[in-house]
Amino acid sequence: MGTAKFDVEEFTSKNDFRLWRLKMRAFLVQQGLQDALLREKNLLSTMQEKHKIELLEKAHSAIVLSLGDTLLREVAKAKSAAELWLKLESLYMTKSLGNRLHKKIKLYTFKMIPGMSIEEHLDHFNKIILDLENIDIVVLDEDKAIMLPTSLDASYTNMKEAIMYERDNMTFDEVQSILHARELQKQEESKEKSGEGLNIRGRYEKREKKGNNSNSRSKFQDQEVQVFYLSQGRHFKKDCPDRRQTQLKKPIE
Repeated sequence: MGTAKFDVEEFTSKNDFRLWRLKMRAFLVQQGLQDALLREKNLLSTMQEKHKIELLEKAHSAIVLSLGDTLLREVAKAKSAAELWLKLESLYMTKSLGNRLHKKIKLYTFKMIPGMSIEEHLDHFNKIILDLENIDIVVLDEDKAIMLPTSLDASYTNMKEAIMYERDNMTFDEVQSILHARELQKQEESKEKSGEGLNIRGRYEKREKKGNNSNSRSKFQDQEVQVFYLSQGRHFKKDCPDRRQTQLKKPIE
């Protein structure tokens, strides 16, 4: 059975470092290179020198190949996987007071953008929570269960009230489940309305087409099938004897 191939998205400093770090670590584990993130002195003493060098070089190469060129220039001096890893963490996981306050304010002022789907809103909320956890700020489950529904826009007022006041001790996972269910319900309702609209339009177009055909037949009958009752008997307009006599008497130019 072959080994599955996994590719890690390139980190450019503009995408999410926390997610990239998580995926990169998983990739190193999958390749059996995770020990390279330890300092060299912490590697197993029983490991053969040749194997140790190979492990360190492969891990370092894997991380380098998953970094954008501009970012790579900032960390190019790091010669080992462990050193490179720590350098990246120091650049993008700073725990300074200013950064901690900034991320806390971002959570406390977080509001849903009008027109945004529940799925997108949840993704943004969870990203903020993950950013806080990565700098050792833990948000209690109870607080998350309150902050998420209160961040929804006015179109979810009834749902917010139901979550906030009708049930006690609701967990954050339960709140997410309710919001996911509501999003699916909205999608189904939208599909049903779209289907009804197409059916109504189809019936209208069918009736309109039928009406046009009927009108066409009526016009044809009015214009072509004109019956006259003259002294020479009943006949169509085109077969009128008087009309034929007139055409015969008309001089040829």
